[in-house]
Amino acid sequence: MDEKSLETWIIKAANYKEINEILVRTNFEVLWRLEKGDFSYAKFNVTKVEYDIPQLF
Repeated sequence: MDEKSLETWIIKAANYKEINEILVRTNFEVLWRLEKGDFSYAKFNVTKVEYDIPQLF
């Protein structure tokens, strides 16, 4: 969490869905594993996948 207190973080992945003919995980939750219990930091749901699209970021 900072330089004095490093904590473990994990990503839980769930559910598969076929998107653009590729089987991908669609649900993710990022957790800090703290002494007082897990803290949910972020949740993601994949709804669209694009690849091989040449463009600058």
